[in-house]
Amino acid sequence: MEFHSFERKFEECISQSAVQTKFAQHTANGKLINSDVRCIMEDVLSRAVEHRYSLKFQPHLNIMQSTANKLNLVCYQIGQFSKGTEFK
Repeated sequence: MEFHSFERKFEECISQSAVQTKFAQHTANGKLINSDVRCIMEDVLSRAVEHRYSLKFQPHLNIMQSTANKLNLVCYQIGQFSKGTEFK
């Protein structure tokens, strides 16, 4: 009778240990998956914010680029003009 009780308690202990070990493995895997998904979501958020920012300011950037191109052209033309009148 005493051995039977010991055997039952030992079986319960082994069973409980197995369940805890298995649960720990699943928990560790879940944490890794959660971490990976979080990194992906942070990357998506970052890209979305950058895209939204670029769309918001793209018209202004186009105007600034056009103005810079015109300014460069005027500077070039002034340089050409001054070269032509330098020795006269």
